[in-house]
Amino acid sequence: MTSTHNAQEKLREQVSTARERLGDTVEELAAKADVKHRAQEKAAEIKHAARDKTPQQVRTAAERAARTGRKQPLPTAVTGTVLVVGLAYLVLRRRNAK
Repeated sequence: MTSTHNAQEKLREQVSTARERLGDTVEELAAKADVKHRAQEKAAEIKHAARDKTPQQVRTAAERAARTGRKQPLPTAVTGTVLVVGLAYLVLRRRNAK
């Protein structure tokens, strides 16, 4: 009877261990399947890395430009559009010259 009891106890321990491992595996798979969350984490990581590498003067200028853009959206949009069109013109001109 003692060996039967020991065998049952051993089986219970094995089942408990298997359940814990299965639970851990499910959690790991769920974390890997959460692509949106992983992408957000990676984007935040890249953002922080870029911020760390950017000189303070550049960050200050970018913050100032962002504030100006929020205060005066139309002139900012027009300026941005002109810059994009100008860059596109220069790129196309350079390609056609080759």
